[in-house]
Amino acid sequence: QPHEKFGFVHWVPENGLSPVLKATISTHKGTVTPFFRPFHHQFYVENRSELTEEKAIDAISSLTGTKSKVTDRKADKKESVYVRKMIGGTTKETQLLQYVDEEELRVAIAGVRNNDVEDDWVLGGFIGDKKNVQFGLKGKGTGGAEGFVAALDESHIQYGLIRTIEKVDGYDTVKFTMIQYQPESIPLTLKGAVGVYHGAVTAMFSPHHANETTSDKNSILNKLS
Repeated sequence: QPHEKFGFVHWVPENGLSPVLKATISTHKGTVTPFFRPFHHQFYVENRSELTEEKAIDAISSLTGTKSKVTDRKADKKESVYVRKMIGGTTKETQLLQYVDEEELRVAIAGVRNNDVEDDWVLGGFIGDKKNVQFGLKGKGTGGAEGFVAALDESHIQYGLIRTIEKVDGYDTVKFTMIQYQPESIPLTLKGAVGVYHGAVTAMFSPHHANETTSDKNSILNKLS
């Protein structure tokens, strides 16, 4: 019985795309790829000659050891079942992040990603105590890192996104940096309570070129001003 395998192809023409366009598109790779999952092998191709049927079979067959397992039959192997273990009483239900207004936050983030919109930073933060915590929009605006830092406060853990322009190979290139700001005054119990939501919040602000976790406002200014 044939055993089907799937290959995911990331096609980036060697010629024809400017460095600026390549850099811009690369920031969305993490968002696009999940739509094509699951697949067994990923191919990064710049030239058509790099991907033939023979090369594809050889690459995928290396995952199972022999071509026969790819083209003729399934390997007689039991699939292992992974059961995620959580500590401290954490469950899937407690990891569901609640938003003050999710749509408002998404629109603000989309605005920063749009070069035609003046806003070049957006800031969100956790609101409430450890038993009833929500994440919501705290601010957005212009002024880059300076404007972002001015909007930070010392009473909440906050995440944000800053859009900057950098010179790459002589071209103006848009860069996005995600900031996680944790004031030193925040109690450890609250930091632990909101820590389980880090993955959900990070996904909201992804993709980005760099990230910075800090409790020092000057660190943000030094790196992004």
